Amino acid sequence: MKRLSWMSLGLVAAMLAGCPGEDGELPAGCGDLGTDGPAVKAAAVLDAVARLTAQADGFASDLEEICNDLADELDVTPPAPTGDQTQREATCGAVATEIERILAEAEVTVTIDYEPAVCTVDVDAYASCAAECDVNVEANAMVMCEGGELSGSCSGECSGSCTVEGSATCTGECSGTCEGSCSGTCTGVCDGTCSATDGEGNCVGTCDGTCMGSCSATCEGSCSGSCTAEISGSCEGTCSGSCDVEFQEPRCDGSADVNASAECEAACDAELSADIECTEPRVTVTIDGDASGEVAGLARAIQLHWPRFLSLTARIEAGAQAARDVVQTARDLESAGAQATLCLVAAADAALDAVASFEVSVSVSVEVSASASASGG
Repeated sequence: MKRLSWMSLGLVAAMLAGCPGEDGELPAGCGDLGTDGPAVKAAAVLDAVARLTAQADGFASDLEEICNDLADELDVTPPAPTGDQTQREATCGAVATEIERILAEAEVTVTIDYEPAVCTVDVDAYASCAAECDVNVEANAMVMCEGGELSGSCSGECSGSCTVEGSATCTGECSGTCEGSCSGTCTGVCDGTCSATDGEGNCVGTCDGTCMGSCSATCEGSCSGSCTAEISGSCEGTCSGSCDVEFQEPRCDGSADVNASAECEAACDAELSADIECTEPRVTVTIDGDASGEVAGLARAIQLHWPRFLSLTARIEAGAQAARDVVQTARDLESAGAQATLCLVAAADAALDAVASFEVSVSVSVEVSASASASGG
């Protein structure tokens, strides 16, 4: 699949200057391009651009919301944007600066550990999308999961990990509220001894006792969210690894690939990126020393909001790549006919705006992530 360089993006922008359509609207006639192969592919690309534009706007709002939540926890007043800044950039930048300051001035060592978010794509939906776009692809076409593994419902024996939502009892990683023994960082009420508390007396460290809050590692007790544990046997939830019968509702945590045209692959990547699901990784904040004041507040803020931030960042990066691919694909569809070409030129312009929005979000998320990558002390 082709990748578009930033130099190429500049050339595309120059080529598209003065293209038809105002306020992001496509020219008249773009809703019915015909039923032949090139026209169907063009229509799929147009639909993908619309999805990406909405997705970029949604992600921008979600990112600003998370930065506002972090700002509230850290007692940061979001500054007014300056110059060409968006409010998203101003707020997230202020949060990043505050995190860096707290870590730099901390008299204790603060370590923030987390794993990357794992994103999955609906395999059946990908096959269906490819079949609708490319007449040479069957609806039940084999979809390869490259660079990852399949997961889904397993009616047989599961070997790997099993994730159960709303689990009453859990001996594994709890992504919700754990009412039991927690081997990692407990954020909430600790019925026992907590290694670190915030200004309100809530636990933000290791709980030697019963944790009634979120647990960053293994929870043994009742979990109100999702519980993930290693298993070899029946799984009442989502099986990741292998299943001795065919997966139901399979998802791929790598790159989904089907033997379709490049145009349809790009369109389907864009369409499915809007529905991609990314885990909220467990985050462990370790404070080596007496934790209080700003350090405890930072630990609580990270524990509460960083999993959601990491998940959103992964979705933003997937969307950004899909948007770049669609821009290139819109340029390459030369055999779609005069009307379709006119529509694709306008769509590519809209896709460039989506790319720009995605890239701002990527830059902002990188800045905030970098602020938490250092340790204080």
